[in-house]
Amino acid sequence: MKKCILLCLVVLTPIAAYAAPSRTADLALSSDPSDGTQLHATWTTPSPASGCSLVSYDVRISSRSVGNRTWSRATQISGEPSVGTPGTTVNMVLTGLTKGTRYYIGLESTDTCGTSSVSNSPYQMTSNQDAPSLKSAAIVWSMPTDWYNPAVNFNYRLDGVNVYVGTSPGGPYDYAVIDIGYTTWYALSDYPDDGTMYYVVLTGYGYNLDTNQEYESAYSNEISF
Repeated sequence: MKKCILLCLVVLTPIAAYAAPSRTADLALSSDPSDGTQLHATWTTPSPASGCSLVSYDVRISSRSVGNRTWSRATQISGEPSVGTPGTTVNMVLTGLTKGTRYYIGLESTDTCGTSSVSNSPYQMTSNQDAPSLKSAAIVWSMPTDWYNPAVNFNYRLDGVNVYVGTSPGGPYDYAVIDIGYTTWYALSDYPDDGTMYYVVLTGYGYNLDTNQEYESAYSNEISF
């Protein structure tokens, strides 16, 4: 039996590669202190797949982190800007929002050959002097020192950790999904202190050096704050 310090590996089915724009990883949000009903989004125009042309953006907003698992439940925004030259900065103003409210956004880009995976999902709170109080928590853990499994002769390279946050014990953990890279601590901050209890689990992700496949471990033990 494989020995794990933090997490036990499970095999995930690899996703087949296909022609699509590059994934946006620098999506950012900022608030307008003079107007609590809008936020400003920026990102870099992605590169289309080879031989394809960039067509459009799909920007979605939610009260929870927007990712591949939660994309269909996020609200689509109208008025996305036209595509430009790859590498240039895109600006978009999100209007009609509620003051003192925390919003997450996500982005997909489409070219003539396919659609990218979902971008990173930044969050920002619209301005309001009476904004709700917030709470935070710091989490620490031990990294696995060896992902070698002699039972099946696989070698696993550990590349980083994902933090999953939910609002129900045992999941689903779709309030936020945060890729924090290779580290042993993380500060969860700016969570609304409105009586909601937050539940957190971790996974490790890495690479199988024998089969050239990416893997993500099972969930760790759950903590709450």
